[in-house]
Amino acid sequence: MCKSINSSDLQIRPANKDDAYCLWQWANDPVTRRNSFNPEPIPWATHEAWYAARLSSPDTRLWILEFGRLPVGQIRYDRADASTAQISFSVAPDFRRRNLGTKLLCLSADLAGRELGVRRVEGVTFEENLGSINAFVKAGFEVAEQRKIAGHGCLVFRRACRLESDGESGNDLH
Repeated sequence: MCKSINSSDLQIRPANKDDAYCLWQWANDPVTRRNSFNPEPIPWATHEAWYAARLSSPDTRLWILEFGRLPVGQIRYDRADASTAQISFSVAPDFRRRNLGTKLLCLSADLAGRELGVRRVEGVTFEENLGSINAFVKAGFEVAEQRKIAGHGCLVFRRACRLESDGESGNDLH
């Protein structure tokens, strides 16, 4: 049995080029593909080019959640407009069902708001993706609307960002 994960054992750090392969593997996990708008496997060359573009974009922030020094999740924020960033996150297959999606959202939402200069963050998930729905709800997001996207029933979750650091995060970020 795996060790229970305590919040004090978790930290986020900015993603870097060395994370590309790990994130590609997670992106191609069957559950992740099933919960994506494009369920097809992602070729390495496509991921590699996309990832390099995301890392260099001033409109994107990408963080890795670590348990000790082991990567267990990732979260990405893409500035959609002057006030909103879109969220995409995933948890490593062996670490699901441990509230790590909630931890990712809690550790990064306000930081993303400050770094991207946006007032709110939002994420879209399929209505049947209970893991993501629970993560958003537990992290203080509210359902802002229901939409049909590419034939899928989806929920849009939103949360305002605190744009000033309150000093509570301590050394959780590096």
